[in-house]
Amino acid sequence: MKKVFFLLLIFSIVPSVIIAQGMRDRRGPREKIEQLEKVKLIDALDMDEQTTLKFFARRNEFRNRMDALNDSLDSIVDVLESDFSGKNNTNYKELINNYLDIEKKIATEHTRFINSLYDILSIEQVAKLIVFEKRFREEIRHILFKGRQGPPGPGMR
Repeated sequence: MKKVFFLLLIFSIVPSVIIAQGMRDRRGPREKIEQLEKVKLIDALDMDEQTTLKFFARRNEFRNRMDALNDSLDSIVDVLESDFSGKNNTNYKELINNYLDIEKKIATEHTRFINSLYDILSIEQVAKLIVFEKRFREEIRHILFKGRQGPPGPGMR
């Protein structure tokens, strides 16, 4: 009887553990990349715990503002794209100007974010952050493009 109870217990626990692990691994690729970036960034900047908390709080605020601006860019591109199919080009100039204004705001926000870090990071850490951001984006882009490259198609040899 004890063996039957033990087996029932095992068979009821194992599937729940497997399901829980599967759900944990279903995080989106963007989330996994962000986690990797955080770990590498903490290491690259050699931040203590308090500095890490302040930095990521400020960085999250910056990222939220950047996400909103990028969403605005995406909506303008969507409108432009839909106008192509409808042959309605009456407001291209206005949409292009709006797009360029948002691009300027993105650059301004990035500058503002970098300049806001001097009260929590040293000048060397800010410099390391700039280098890290550039190299990390290049590394991710390289990995993504490398993954997309497969064997050449029939007409590509």
